[in-house]
Amino acid sequence: MTTIRKSEISKVFAVLAIVGMVALGFSFAVPQAQALTQAEVDVICTLVGCDADTKTALQALVSGGTSTGTSFTFTRDLTIGSTGQDVMELQKFLNANGYTVAATGAGSPGSESSYFGSLTAAALASYQAAKGITPAVGYFGPITRSSVNSTTGTGTGTGTGTGTGTGTGSTNLSGGAGSIQDADFISSLNNEEVGEDEEDVEVAGLVIEADEGSDLLLRAVKLDFDQSTGATSDFEDYADEVSILFDGEEVARVDADEFNDDNNFDATISLDGGVIDADETGELVVAVSGLGNIDSGDQGDTWTVIFESVRFQDAQGAIISDSTTGDIGTETRSFTFESFSSAADTELRISNGDDAINDARVLIVNQSDETKDVKVASFELEAEGDADIEIKDLEIEFTVGGSASDVDSVISAATLLVDGEQVGSENISSTSTSYEQLFDDVDFTIAAGATVELVVEVDFISLDGTLTEGDTISVAFGEDQTDQSSFDAEDESGEDLVDADKVGAATSETHVVYENAFAISNVDTSVTTQDVSDSLVDVKGVYTIEFDVTAIGADIYIASSTASTTDDSKGIEWATKGGTFAGNGTSDLTVVGESLTASSAYKVKSGQTERFKLVVSLDNQAPAAGFFGVEIGSINFIDAEDTSFAETAAFLGTNANYTTVTVGLDDLETSNV
Repeated sequence: MTTIRKSEISKVFAVLAIVGMVALGFSFAVPQAQALTQAEVDVICTLVGCDADTKTALQALVSGGTSTGTSFTFTRDLTIGSTGQDVMELQKFLNANGYTVAATGAGSPGSESSYFGSLTAAALASYQAAKGITPAVGYFGPITRSSVNSTTGTGTGTGTGTGTGTGTGSTNLSGGAGSIQDADFISSLNNEEVGEDEEDVEVAGLVIEADEGSDLLLRAVKLDFDQSTGATSDFEDYADEVSILFDGEEVARVDADEFNDDNNFDATISLDGGVIDADETGELVVAVSGLGNIDSGDQGDTWTVIFESVRFQDAQGAIISDSTTGDIGTETRSFTFESFSSAADTELRISNGDDAINDARVLIVNQSDETKDVKVASFELEAEGDADIEIKDLEIEFTVGGSASDVDSVISAATLLVDGEQVGSENISSTSTSYEQLFDDVDFTIAAGATVELVVEVDFISLDGTLTEGDTISVAFGEDQTDQSSFDAEDESGEDLVDADKVGAATSETHVVYENAFAISNVDTSVTTQDVSDSLVDVKGVYTIEFDVTAIGADIYIASSTASTTDDSKGIEWATKGGTFAGNGTSDLTVVGESLTASSAYKVKSGQTERFKLVVSLDNQAPAAGFFGVEIGSINFIDAEDTSFAETAAFLGTNANYTTVTVGLDDLETSNV
């Protein structure tokens, strides 16, 4: 119930006496007690000088302690600046239930208005505090609306509200008089980019410090957006919405067209909450959402924003607008509107993938049938930035060599796999040794920040067809291919990636094809040195390279001779690396396995592995400064299924019968000393 202080009781009795006299002045009979009109209450209070509480109590006592309710149903959020019939009905509800909007004039009982101002907010805050609705800040949102609707639906009110009805509201703030001690821009928010259809990009923020006198309730902020570099269109042609966050929580959101030519892109936004404790700080941040279709001519344009003023309330109920403290009203922050991909820092990064696929290898092919699904290249594609990238169409470049005159004399088809799943397959038809094959409708997406592996598989033509042993193939995907008009890659907004958004390139090494050959794997390398004659002039280096040879498809023979030349000498050909060696070099090759010493060749049976050891001694009898190492440049072998093969000294000792392999030997080298 409404509490009446002793000092007010005498006023009430005086008022009742006046009521009786007023009644007698109009009639010879004493009328039945009834509710006074607002005009009568105003006259009486003028005569006796009653305050707002006495005036409210008088109305309740004369009308029998009840107040008139309403059956109005509220359907929308209301805040400072709202207008309409529902605002008037809300004021009627508050006045009728003991939360007086105003003692006299607009908003007072019987003179409710359709404008939601600070007095309405204060009275509503009293109602919220009494009902346990938090935060009790005077914003008429879904929770408060539900509470009021549940009361008004009965058609009557009890008039038992516990609000103070002072017109300033009770907001659970601690302290007395308070003010903003300081306000500084958040240093990390400046020169931000707002992309097309990008939501709630934080562009500026204030760290606001309350003084020690009082908690502060933030009620509104006045923002001014100004056109800067290149900007000629209205703000609503760039932005969709403007939102305000307090300590990371949204407290307001308005359409961008609230900032328009009529107000010079300057508007006040009411806030739904935000309390800064005394002597503490809070962050007030402005966020902007970009339109989904910013004109290309407007992309890159710059705007500035300034916090012209911040309106707050202290614990005494004083509502103050601050436009001078710290960076309020003085400093600006700039931001630009960009295409989606630019704002999201979107880049498609291309690089080499699995070395086991890309490194030069001997590829075993079939004599009479196609050899299908041979992996020849592995590339990694990364979507760097904050946006997904969809690849729709792309081209892969194939280059062949050896005796091949065009790509389709080596391969008949190619397939693309993304993380092991097939996304495209094309038949090959070309007339040159270098050919770019289009794979359309591959339609795969790389999630923002993720990397996928793109593997290229090919079908080799048979050796009975147009393929020849010793033919080579390499594969590339990079800038030359992504610059093609047929390349189609989009960010998640549907915008094509521009040239600057496509970075890097990848290529496989050159692979060679044989029906029968071998695989090489490095085992160990070592280097030792010694001073042969106790003089630095005569230093001997011993270089050892151990490697395994696995025969594939047939028995193979590797000559036991070694040479440091690059001609067609049989066996292992090695060379110094690091510079031109001026001394003498000798070498020796040994193997654990079957040896044909009479024919000077080592045999490796099909499907088996033998370990070879090459030892090279470099004797620097002539002075030579520098660091030197040893590497294997080629291995010469004979295929036992060669139609003319004979396991004889004459055959195995003839240089022309050997095939030279130079691929897959990159690991067969020592360090330099």
